[in-house]
Amino acid sequence: MSEHDDLVYLDYIDITAAALARTARRGKEHFLSDDDARDATIYRLQTLAESTQRLSGDLKARHPEISLGRHC
Repeated sequence: MSEHDDLVYLDYIDITAAALARTARRGKEHFLSDDDARDATIYRLQTLAESTQRLSGDLKARHPEISLGRHC
């Protein structure tokens, strides 16, 4: 995997996190009452998690301060 690939994944993670934040600002009631918002949020969380797993080992090693889902 190249540094370019990492940049693509990091850019996607950034864009997705911003989209999730916009959804969160709409509030709990909107989230609970809008099936499309819920589906989009679940999809975004899933693809965000997958993107973190695709980051190179080199990037992860250079930035051990960033937790990438290793809480289990």
